Amino acid sequence: RWSKYHAPCDVNSLVDFIYSARISAFLAISLVLSTLGGILAYGIIKMDGIGQRSGWAWIFILEGLFSFLCGILAFMVLPHSPAHAHFLHHNEKEYIINELQNTGAIDRDEETDSLNQYGMRGLVIIISSTLATAGLVTFLVVESLNVKYGSLFLIVSGVYNGSPAASTWIANNAAPYTRRATATAFTSIMFQLGGVAGTWLLGTFSLPPRYKAATITLLILSLLIIVIAGINIAYLSSQNRQKALIRENSSRETEQPGLGDQSAWFKYCL
Repeated sequence: RWSKYHAPCDVNSLVDFIYSARISAFLAISLVLSTLGGILAYGIIKMDGIGQRSGWAWIFILEGLFSFLCGILAFMVLPHSPAHAHFLHHNEKEYIINELQNTGAIDRDEETDSLNQYGMRGLVIIISSTLATAGLVTFLVVESLNVKYGSLFLIVSGVYNGSPAASTWIANNAAPYTRRATATAFTSIMFQLGGVAGTWLLGTFSLPPRYKAATITLLILSLLIIVIAGINIAYLSSQNRQKALIRENSSRETEQPGLGDQSAWFKYCL
């Protein structure tokens, strides 16, 4: 347990690790469930005719109901701040809150909570996209089927390694929690739309077995990710330098509350 006077590690690093792990676990579980979803849908579709409803209707009803109940349960069970974490003792809550406030990780007013995260998300995205780009180029130009098959490992590794970093990067740099939640939800929607677009891109738009048009399109998008991530790193670095100058000439107490990620004490994650 955490002592009131001693901590096993830096609080900001721990918060960053937990948040990153949570996003990574969420995306990993989503991938597994996507695989199992087809099997589940196959079983549910057999309910065709029950209650005078089609099998596809039962898929929407049962899977939607499960998601709805999980949402209610999460709202009731999950704490929205360390102060409301029922699994922590009072001294532990007090220590965590004080440390996060003193380091600028959260605002002194709980209602304007602004998490301050550290890391190199952009670099991870650039490296991952470079890996995916190498795989796409190989798939496009090489004729050997064995080499094409091997290129898929680069593509999949790059895409699925970069996705958690992108989700976490967006969430880390959004505050207060309402903006962070909106940004996280928007990111998830974009990922799902990408899946829909991929089905069309690798079928109607680009025919097998080479999928040439689709591969070129994905290659362009992968290169754009690298460029945009680099530009964003440069921009956020510039913003952090400007905020550092503001902190040198002012105090946290004089700053207007509720600024979220616009606060001079909120350092953008790179």
